[in-house]
Amino acid sequence: MSRVNFHNASIRQKLILVIVLVSVVVMLLVAGALLAVEVVSFRQSLVDKTAALAQVLAVNSRQGLMLNQKSQVEDVLASLASEPHVRAAFVFRSGKPFAYYLNAHGSFQDRVTALSYSPCKLLDQAPRATRVSYHFSSSHLAYLLPIFLDQQLLGQLYIQFDLGELNTRLAQFGSALLVLLLLSGLLSVLLASRLQRVVTEPLIDLSEVMERVADRGDFRLRARPRHPDEIGMLVRRFNTMLEQLEERDRQLQGYRQNLEQLVRQRTLELSETNDRLQRSVADLAEARDRAEAANRAKSRFLANMSHEIRTPMIGVLGMTELLFNTGLNEKQQQLAQTVFNSGEVLLEILNDLLDLSKIEAGKLVLTEEDFDLGESLEEIVELFSETATRKGLHLGCDLPPELPVLLRGDAGRLRQILLNLVGNAVKFTERGGVRIRVTSLDQDPASVRLRFEVEDTGIGIDPLLQSRIFDSFAQASEAMNRKFVGTGLGLAIVRQLVGLMAGEVGVESTPGVGSRFWFEISLRRQPRQSVKKSLITEQLRGGRLLIVDDDQHAVGMLTDKLVAYGFEVEHAVNGRQALAMLAGAADPNPFVAAFLDSDMAGLGGKRLAEAISSQARFQETRLVMMCEQGDLSLADDGCGPNIHWLYKPIRSAQLVTTLNALLQIQPQPPETVLSTDPPRMQLPPGWQVLLVEDNPTTRDFVQRILADEEGRLLIAHQGEEAMELLAEQRVDLVLMDCQMPIVDGYEATRRLRQKGLSIPIIALTANAFPEDIAACHAAGMDDHLCKPFRREDLLSVLQRWLGEADETSAVEEGG
Repeated sequence: MSRVNFHNASIRQKLILVIVLVSVVVMLLVAGALLAVEVVSFRQSLVDKTAALAQVLAVNSRQGLMLNQKSQVEDVLASLASEPHVRAAFVFRSGKPFAYYLNAHGSFQDRVTALSYSPCKLLDQAPRATRVSYHFSSSHLAYLLPIFLDQQLLGQLYIQFDLGELNTRLAQFGSALLVLLLLSGLLSVLLASRLQRVVTEPLIDLSEVMERVADRGDFRLRARPRHPDEIGMLVRRFNTMLEQLEERDRQLQGYRQNLEQLVRQRTLELSETNDRLQRSVADLAEARDRAEAANRAKSRFLANMSHEIRTPMIGVLGMTELLFNTGLNEKQQQLAQTVFNSGEVLLEILNDLLDLSKIEAGKLVLTEEDFDLGESLEEIVELFSETATRKGLHLGCDLPPELPVLLRGDAGRLRQILLNLVGNAVKFTERGGVRIRVTSLDQDPASVRLRFEVEDTGIGIDPLLQSRIFDSFAQASEAMNRKFVGTGLGLAIVRQLVGLMAGEVGVESTPGVGSRFWFEISLRRQPRQSVKKSLITEQLRGGRLLIVDDDQHAVGMLTDKLVAYGFEVEHAVNGRQALAMLAGAADPNPFVAAFLDSDMAGLGGKRLAEAISSQARFQETRLVMMCEQGDLSLADDGCGPNIHWLYKPIRSAQLVTTLNALLQIQPQPPETVLSTDPPRMQLPPGWQVLLVEDNPTTRDFVQRILADEEGRLLIAHQGEEAMELLAEQRVDLVLMDCQMPIVDGYEATRRLRQKGLSIPIIALTANAFPEDIAACHAAGMDDHLCKPFRREDLLSVLQRWLGEADETSAVEEGG
């Protein structure tokens, strides 16, 4: 019966079929087990019989094998004629057949098989056998017995025993089992037909009651339980279900009678709910409009504040910068520096407010660019080095040499995060030092996850206040707020920027001991990683270098860099120890160079340099003097022409340049290594620039910057005046203020571009939002300068665009 037919059969048929199948399967298993036992038993008795017979033949054949009497052995084998089931027997001696016996009653094929060696592998192995073995094939038993005498192998006895008797017994046994199986199957069918009624009749009764209930919908009917078994329980549960349905049917009749009233009531409630929902939606829409209006107002306020503050900041920062170059005395220089620093603080507060506003509005978009992490960290350390030195603090950076530094990401925002953290650390630390540490948490060929730590030995933060230290406008305490000026926005911006980079930020601090601010971010590796060569001259690699400095932090940082370049570095804490180490290493492996700190206790750097230079045995050792940023006057104090100079903190590029300069025959003048002033920017002579600006302070500032340049500056106070002037005169470049009365810079630029004017137009804007910069480019401006700008910023833009204008003019004239 197929599977579909079985499922469609009645339960009576299924029960009969299951009982019969179980009976047949059990009989088959029993018959199989009996047959297997019979085969195993017969085989074992046959093996035992053959073993006994083979043992007798082996004993009787020993003498013939010893005396090499073939006839005697054949006579022994001839006794097998009394065993009709023995097909053949062989005796091997020295690996060759010696005597054999063939059953005279066997078939011709049996004789041929025995004489040509049986296909059984056991016969093929007989000439080499040294132990008893046997093997059953489909037709015979092969038995192999080695013949020994006093541990000496005389030969082998091989006997083939016919299995015809076994096959006959198996056939008879199988026939009997088949007959028994048929009888059992018939009996199981008869029994199943009788026994199934006990199960099926109650179910049939139950089915009939169900059918009547379904047809009539009469839940008062009940089924009659027959036995207290599972089927009886099923009948009782069914009756219980009918009782519940009958009760629910009565309740439903009651519900029908009240349905219209309930529908009217629910409809009224739904209408009221819908009215409330519509009012809520209207309230939410109004609240959203108010929030958007407030956000727009805040954005307009910040934009106006940015414009109104940045524009006069030109007068504060710009004029102060020009004031530095007017020959001020020391007192005046300090006062001017105070004004300049105050302006920088005010500008920093403004930038923090704008950044926080952009982050909260979701308008801050991270950029992606290639950068060198090592150079970025060195720039940050150098930026705060003067402040740290003035406070007597150690400032350094730990960057493992094996760490990847050629990375891709938003270098500007990473720099902003570190500037905030390092700036706070330097500000809140009175003694000790500040250290930046970078470690790798995880990396693969495409990216690296870095942990940055800024650790200080400052005042620390109370544990109860650490949870809100990253909130906007928050500081650790009111006392701190009074002592250390700040907005409390720096750490809030740090948290927001790290969040934008999908990173984590935190702080660990102990009051009176110090703080450790940390953040973790993932950065991509640059697609084409190149091995960053140090450009160290090969003659110097592997050489010995001596560092003489009592500042352990500075020694550690310099040692790490020199070891990474392949040098062997040693350290002395004072001048006397340095002279002793130089004397001990003078021959045969002297120090290639000695790095001397200019501000050591005891025998200072200058006197130590004089002592080293005065001794001929130290002539092979080059000298490098390390000094702070403010110690330039030391270079002219007569330390010697062969001394090279380096600023602290020492940057990798300066260090590489100095190390390579050590092998030059002619000494390099100290000022070429020491000078860090950028070359003065030169504008092309004969330039003509139009400044369109309504603010007199900005006009005055630009005029003063360009007063010494070989060119002409034209001035217009608003956009309409600029368009009239440009219609009459030729200019090379326009500096266009964006916010002006009547015709602003955007509209003036659009009109000029529509008239076909192609000269560069540079926007002067006090609005620093990205959308403001985008608006400048959309109006047709080529570049922008954010107010307040520096002298170098203005000259750099003019040099770049005036140079391009000259090249364009030359090409046009040549054409």
